[in-house]
Amino acid sequence: MDIAYVGLLLVSIVAGNFVHRIKEVRHRRVYCTALGAFLVLIVSGRHAVHPCVVSVVNAFIVTTFSMKYRAKASFVFCFGYLVFFKYLKLWSTNPPPGITNLVQMMLTLRMAGLAMEQQIIHEQHQEKDTDQQAYEEGNMKPGFWDVIDYAFCYIGVLVGPYYRYRTYRDFLNAPYLDTVDRKGMCLNRVKMVPIYALLWLLFVQIFPPDYFGTAEFYKHGLLYKLLYLTPMFIIFRLRIYIGFVLGECVCIMAGLGIYPAESKALPGVGPTNIDALLNVWQGKNSDWEKQEFDYETVHNIDEAQAELSSTMRMGIRSWNRTVQYWLAVYFYKRLPLPKPLRAMLTMTLSAVWHGLEPGYFLCLVTSTAYIVGEEQVEAVVERQRSLVGRLGGRLLLWFCKMQSFTYMLAAFLLLDAGRTWEYYRSVYFLGHVYVAVLLLWRFIVPLHRMPSAKLKQ
Repeated sequence: MDIAYVGLLLVSIVAGNFVHRIKEVRHRRVYCTALGAFLVLIVSGRHAVHPCVVSVVNAFIVTTFSMKYRAKASFVFCFGYLVFFKYLKLWSTNPPPGITNLVQMMLTLRMAGLAMEQQIIHEQHQEKDTDQQAYEEGNMKPGFWDVIDYAFCYIGVLVGPYYRYRTYRDFLNAPYLDTVDRKGMCLNRVKMVPIYALLWLLFVQIFPPDYFGTAEFYKHGLLYKLLYLTPMFIIFRLRIYIGFVLGECVCIMAGLGIYPAESKALPGVGPTNIDALLNVWQGKNSDWEKQEFDYETVHNIDEAQAELSSTMRMGIRSWNRTVQYWLAVYFYKRLPLPKPLRAMLTMTLSAVWHGLEPGYFLCLVTSTAYIVGEEQVEAVVERQRSLVGRLGGRLLLWFCKMQSFTYMLAAFLLLDAGRTWEYYRSVYFLGHVYVAVLLLWRFIVPLHRMPSAKLKQ
């Protein structure tokens, strides 16, 4: 399945070379929708009915429901249907293919996110006729078929990244995309993928993932059972890197999410300096050929930060960054609850989005607890006066982060409650004991952070 999946992503990258040869926006939209629907049909077969149901019902909600109920209705339907889909995946005699699961996951975010995006625009509307407001609100009331086009646009349909309807709208209408060296940007981004692929093949051959959790595996000692997870985590990361980077390249080749660098785009968000964007859009800031552009809006994974950041909080933020944006803006920040409870509910929603297996909940909820406890260690490191002390502390934080990620990955890989319990029992729940000690320390000893100005100095 992995080979076919990568093959379809490569086809999608090549298809982006033809998008801007189509001059009519309407024809370009049809091309993207038709190709996306074709890809969904190829990977899903008769199970393509599930994406169709979600997109059609959500198009009805977005175009008919009042703004008061639209976002809530869309969220409940999209995630309710996703739970039903995950149930079929677990218990049906003819479960949907794994790639269809990815399609359904990304579609859920797109459709629920569209209604939420409209809700936020409605809440922030002011009775002022400014260029910035015109940009934010322009063409943000899509019709029924506009929603269908957005749902089935081939860009990101297989692996992501998530992008807003505003980003999709800009992709269809931005006048400067023909002048951007999209091929050069794509080649620069994809250059590490062959290395990731070779390393993945090497580790899979030396450390077979299927061996993890077998009866033969449990015959080994404690240290072996703990250390074997390290190559498992490397294999997991390399696989994710390959998929996410290729997903970014699909966007780059098509031109989706490419904005002027001076517009200060962020992952998932898009441009944050709208005035700078409009100046370039309208040709006020010199020729487009002389402008610097980036793909930060769809920059979904920062491999360097994922590997080198010293805390789990920063490590998680570097993974699937556009989905992190969705969870933060459309769920976490809108919950009228205390921060710890909001964080726990957000991780629970993330677990449901991944699947209904207990391993997802155990992994993601444990990571939330670790982040809370980790703050205490980080505060101690920040207070070190010597450079050696701070560097040593950061190195210790990094080591603990990587080992904790590795330990929690066991639940993510085994998924089944019985198999997960068997593994953690065999290693005496050492990782959970460590998290419990951190939390105990966090709640007994007050958290004293160095003032931000002094920390910067």
